Amino acid sequence: MSDNAKQKKYVGNGKQVVNQSTGKKYELVNFSIEMGKAEEHIYEYKGRKWLRMTMGSNKDGVNEYGQTHKIWIDEYKPDTNKNQNDTAQAPKKEFSGDGLPF
Repeated sequence: MSDNAKQKKYVGNGKQVVNQSTGKKYELVNFSIEMGKAEEHIYEYKGRKWLRMTMGSNKDGVNEYGQTHKIWIDEYKPDTNKNQNDTAQAPKKEFSGDGLPF
């Protein structure tokens, strides 16, 4: 299974905020994280603790608890070898002596 095809590790849910008097939906989502599921994914960087997550709307709309969003661990790791190879193989531009690139 490739990195992109890994099963998501869900750690919480969210609900879009709605104005109770007007019914207008805000661009806000209140959410809760189940810490028991999230703690193992916390990492340290430069002396501080971090947890990378992604939030997305439920594919099937609102669930039975009124929740509109899911939250999962962001496990994306860029392929550092690919970036190094791309840089190493990039053609160098040649410039004429007058400072113009043509």
